[in-house]
Amino acid sequence: MGVARVTDKAGLVQFETIAHGSVKQNDSTMWYPKMLFSDAAGRVWLSDNFRIFRYTEKGFKSYVPGLGVATNNFNRSFSFADDGNGNLIAVSETGLVFLYHEGTDSFKPVALPHLITGVHAAFNFALVCCLLPPAKVCLR
Repeated sequence: MGVARVTDKAGLVQFETIAHGSVKQNDSTMWYPKMLFSDAAGRVWLSDNFRIFRYTEKGFKSYVPGLGVATNNFNRSFSFADDGNGNLIAVSETGLVFLYHEGTDSFKPVALPHLITGVHAAFNFALVCCLLPPAKVCLR
């Protein structure tokens, strides 16, 4: 578990460990990292089953959005999207939506008119695909 950088230079493939992960859930190490996303501002994000991480030249910073985001899904946890106005949106597989606030360097929950569940993916401009009913979330 963890994150590695893979480079290919003229057929010479190299693997470099960027961050170690864990096969057991804990508060200090990534647990089954997944869903890598580069936003419009060039920031790199990824998630594990209950946290969001931002990669910087100093390493990974973790964000714990709150209760209700944990999932046992090994393929999905959070999806990320740019809304076209410079905002980063994180959508948990459990259906919670968060907006990143750069000034406070934190994720804040977004109130939705109804619950969405089983989120499979979020795309740019915040189109969210879920089990039923399909939902589109637009932040204005």
